[in-house]
This record gives sequence, structure tokens and C-alpha cells, in this order.
Amino acid sequence: MKPKAGYDYLATAAHFAAESSTGTNVNVCTTDDFTKSVDALVYYIDPDNEEMKFAYPTLLADRNITDGRAMMCSVLTLSIGNNQGMGDVEYGKIYDIYFPPAYLSLFDGPNCNVVDMWRILNRGMSNGGLIVGTIIKPKLGLQPKPFGEACYAFWQGGDFIKNEELQGNQVFCQMNDCIPDVVKAMRAAIK
Repeated sequence: MKPKAGYDYLATAAHFAAESSTGTNVNVCTTDDFTKSVDALVYYIDPDNEEMKFAYPTLLADRNITDGRAMMCSVLTLSIGNNQGMGDVEYGKIYDIYFPPAYLSLFDGPNCNVVDMWRILNRGMSNGGLIVGTIIKPKLGLQPKPFGEACYAFWQGGDFIKNEELQGNQVFCQMNDCIPDVVKAMRAAIK
């Protein structure tokens, strides 16, 4: 992480960590002891190498509502989400993320390497090639049929899609209506 000119490294690192956890840009009366217990903590800084390390409780990361599994989109949003737009930060980069084994076991995807993805996608195990995914755009505003059509078009050469975090269950694109169109598109693309 590199602070903008004139900003203290430690203060900016603390602000960066707070912004990805329980911090707000103003003091709020709703902060209580529990909120403070899940604050992100900066535990290492090296301003000369623009390196900082911070930790935050895995309790902050969302769990899938259907099965309680961990979700990578939540981890990435927490760790690097809106930190890039902070006024005191020039830029931030992620070089490594460590997950405690108990938390890592909550992910339902491959937890080792690309070979696991090749296996899931029925690819060759020694060189299954690139894996291409996308988030269907625009992030909001598509109705079920156009969303399914966009999925089909992507699957002509791509491997997987992911919903935009904001796309949940809008009145014009209900999940109960959208999922069948996506499944239909997926089955058509597999043929």
C-alpha cells in the first residue's frame, strides 16, 4: 500500500484496514464492544517496501445463505473493495491472503490449485488450459431472458459465470424466473 503524498504510513495503513472492516469515516453511536472486537488490526508495516499486513476476523466475511459456505466474493470485497477509492491511499495491492484451515474448509470450490478446476470442468489433468469466467454486465438492469442469453453467448467460449454482488432478487429479475433461463442457456451451450 502506498499513501498519497503528505499522509503518515501507519495512520493510512490503519485507515485502510478499518475501511475494510468495521471502520467508518465518521464516529457513529452504534459502535459497541462487539463491533470493536471484529476490527481489522494492522500488525506489520514496512513503508520503504510499501508493505503492510493486517488481519481481520473471518466473522466479517459473508456466508452463503443457503448452505453456510464461505464466499470468495465477500473476502475480496472486504480485503480490497472500496479501499482503492480512499483519499489518503495512492494504491493498494494484494500479494497474499492467509486463511485459517477451519475457514478454508468452508469454501465449496477447489482448495488446492488449477488442476482441481480442470477436473471439475472435465478437462485434461496435465494441461487443461486456461479457465475463463465472467460477471455478466450490466451489473443491474437485465431481465431473466436477456440475462440467460448473455450467459449462453459467454458459454460459447467461456467456462463459468458469477452474478454481480448487487444482483440478487430484483422485482424485474426474480431468481425464481432467472435461474431457469440460466440453466436452459447452460444446457444449450453444453450440447
